[in-house]
Amino acid sequence: MSSHSKNDTTRLILDTAVALLNSHGDAFTMEQLVAQTRLSRATIYRRVGNKETLLRQLANERDLDIEALSQPDIRERILAAARTVFGRYGLLRPTMEQIAEEASVGVATLYRHFGDRASLIAAFVERISPNVVLQQEVLNSSANFEHTLYQMAETFTSFMHEHRDIFRHTISSYEEEISFFHQIRSFQEQNLRLLTQFLQGQMDAGHLKQADPVELSFALVGMILAFTVVRPTFYGVPVTNPAETAKFVVDLFLTGTKA
Repeated sequence: MSSHSKNDTTRLILDTAVALLNSHGDAFTMEQLVAQTRLSRATIYRRVGNKETLLRQLANERDLDIEALSQPDIRERILAAARTVFGRYGLLRPTMEQIAEEASVGVATLYRHFGDRASLIAAFVERISPNVVLQQEVLNSSANFEHTLYQMAETFTSFMHEHRDIFRHTISSYEEEISFFHQIRSFQEQNLRLLTQFLQGQMDAGHLKQADPVELSFALVGMILAFTVVRPTFYGVPVTNPAETAKFVVDLFLTGTKA
């Protein structure tokens, strides 16, 4: 991409972010930025970094008073309350009233910041998703293969372990509200695509034997899910060290159990 094209892309991202700030405050999401610019997340993160970095750049280059456009305490309080309520009841059953009560705000405040329950859940899922960390690891082409795989597995393991209460609810109620989960499945598909992209690159580089990278991704994520959600839930064996669990899973994934 030429320098002129890069500048045009960056200007498009910044202009769009300003428009989103004016209409949504800093409650806008990176997904909204992706949709309105029609650029990939990878392109946006390469040009302007994450949302925090983007807001700092806007404050410096466009002379915007970001603080005047934001209400971080209220938004963060709502998302923290949503985390508590979703962990207690799952994603499907809680009402906006329950979340508002947990956050000690009015229901109208929830609707003003998030629009509706589906948008609140989507914002929550995007907020806790590890795909930004995974994106950075995938794009780091100079990193050692096994070290990077360990880091990715530890990211997944820590994420699933930290949110195992929500995963339990999600698994148990998936069939009940399958149409709803199609709305938030895209966030998990992003994580799977990043892992698949990484594994394909490692096969191309000769670090892994040739196989279906999607199947390999499901195999690795499936093992992590078994250790972080299934085993603690159904067998009462907790994860005491996510890094050690991730290393065990990756070693098993890379070498198998055959003598």
